[in-house]
Amino acid sequence: MTINPMSLSGKNIIVTGASSGIGLATSHLICTLGGNVAMVSRNKEKLSVAQREMPEESSKAFSFDLRNTDKIPDLVSLILAEVGPIGGLVHCAGDFAVRPLRSFDPKEYRDLYDLHVTAFFMLSKAVCTKKNVDPTGASIVAVSSVTAISGLEGSSTYSSVKGALISAVRSLAAEYATKKIRFNCVCPGWVNTPMLDRIKALYPDLESFDLAITKRHLLGLGQPEDVSNSICFLLSDAARWITGTSIVLDGGYSL
Repeated sequence: MTINPMSLSGKNIIVTGASSGIGLATSHLICTLGGNVAMVSRNKEKLSVAQREMPEESSKAFSFDLRNTDKIPDLVSLILAEVGPIGGLVHCAGDFAVRPLRSFDPKEYRDLYDLHVTAFFMLSKAVCTKKNVDPTGASIVAVSSVTAISGLEGSSTYSSVKGALISAVRSLAAEYATKKIRFNCVCPGWVNTPMLDRIKALYPDLESFDLAITKRHLLGLGQPEDVSNSICFLLSDAARWITGTSIVLDGGYSL
């Protein structure tokens, strides 16, 4: 009998930001690898469209705004009731912000931090609760960004919240290793998603965008599947000896 070390058979995995981009690609691959996915997104209409692309028997959709951080434990309890013990979490949800220092807005920054970081802590706390987590163990993956390790003009607020995720998983990995729960990060470069279209609009023309972004990726811009492949590797038993690390997936951008 052939054994697939990437198999996610029997694992129930929460994916945030699941209605498009990396989150949707990850949800697809989880199902392909035999897992069950709880797809979370605040846009109910987009989420409904996305779920129609998924196998009905291995996917469920949950419309929820992760900025309501105090309600996240209720969300995880609902997911538990509908899909069973949680064996994985992928926090893809997020938003990009371009804000030079002279325009720094504390409220805007708190909202950004809550979506990327506070929500990750609250989701992880709920998943790691004994009554919620799969007794065989779990893998938790935060989607950070190459901007957390390679600066980009005007992205200090975004870079800092993504950097916080890298720091968080290192300590959480140490805290939960004895409980068979692994924490890791992926740090993608620029990927062809709806978010990238918004970035393009910030440049005066395509040539400026290509010079600043595209040409810095020595292997070209990424596709959502380039990131979801590594995420699912970290979710699987193929990565059972990996915790507390950050994998850079940037096509050479940070070189």
